[in-house]
Amino acid sequence: QKKIKQADSKIEKIYDDNFSGRLSNDNFNKLLEKYENAKEEDKVILNLQKCFEALNNNDYKYVYNKLDATFKSNNFKTEADFEKYVKTNFFESNNAKSSNGKKQGDLYTYEVTITDKTEKNTKTVKKTFVMRLNEGTDFVMSFSI
Repeated sequence: QKKIKQADSKIEKIYDDNFSGRLSNDNFNKLLEKYENAKEEDKVILNLQKCFEALNNNDYKYVYNKLDATFKSNNFKTEADFEKYVKTNFFESNNAKSSNGKKQGDLYTYEVTITDKTEKNTKTVKKTFVMRLNEGTDFVMSFSI
């Protein structure tokens, strides 16, 4: 548990330094190298942060394609359904903080607290995210509805 918490803050720093907005090729290559050399716990945090960055950039397709097939078919038949859910339950600009990382078999579970990055809305959304890392940089995930 302690190692996972240390990984959280380390990866958040990497993410903040290298994944804010559009990446140059050089920054992308640096991030990819750090990802490839990272521990699995670090990769999960990076993936979560990439997903929230994508949502903040209205790239619903990227996140929709990362959803576990069963989770997707049970909850979001179409990308439009997913987009509607995100717009209704999250913020236009999200700030996500993960905590309580746990590993069970090949699944990682994190509690994620989501707040409005613009601070216009004081509401807090709490979701549990489950992620399985696949080959290379690929992964699938689901979250509490």
